[in-house]
Amino acid sequence: MKILIQSFLFIIVVALFAVTSDRLSKIESTTDMPKSGIKSDSNMGDKEFLSGVIAHHNGAIIMAKEARVKSDRPEIVRFANDVISMESSNIEQAYVWRRDWFGETSYIFPDKSDKKITMVKDLGSKDDKFDLRFLDAMIIHHEGAITMLNDILVPTTKTEIHNTASAGIIALSKDIETMKGWKKEWYGK
Repeated sequence: MKILIQSFLFIIVVALFAVTSDRLSKIESTTDMPKSGIKSDSNMGDKEFLSGVIAHHNGAIIMAKEARVKSDRPEIVRFANDVISMESSNIEQAYVWRRDWFGETSYIFPDKSDKKITMVKDLGSKDDKFDLRFLDAMIIHHEGAITMLNDILVPTTKTEIHNTASAGIIALSKDIETMKGWKKEWYGK
């Protein structure tokens, strides 16, 4: 319920601002992929940021859809549904901003096999460690998103992006703590 409320708050913040203006192989060996997965630096522009947001959120949706099918834990299924709902809304908002601010009317999603962009992790089969692999992958994914959001806070020229990034950092940090709590409770990790 807490995650659902956080997700709705984040969506509301995004909507309000719109109106007013591995990690590649086994999850256990997670040293190969950079935290953010996509280019993330202090020189990132708003247009590049929005493109990265679309790809990154699409990666989260892909993993969440897999978790809905393979997890037996109601907490994971609810969390996956929340991720799909929130990330879909965030992708929609990014498209609107790309169109309104930069005249961009189309976007080609990177191939989901391009894990450096989408940060999609092959979560493996439905077994007793599936939820652990999903949580590990989503924690990494959320940490990458936080890095990306922190990197856009100063250089952005758009108040909407700045405020949404600030709210996103808070919501994602809370989600990470929730997921770490589940890992500890369920797996002692």
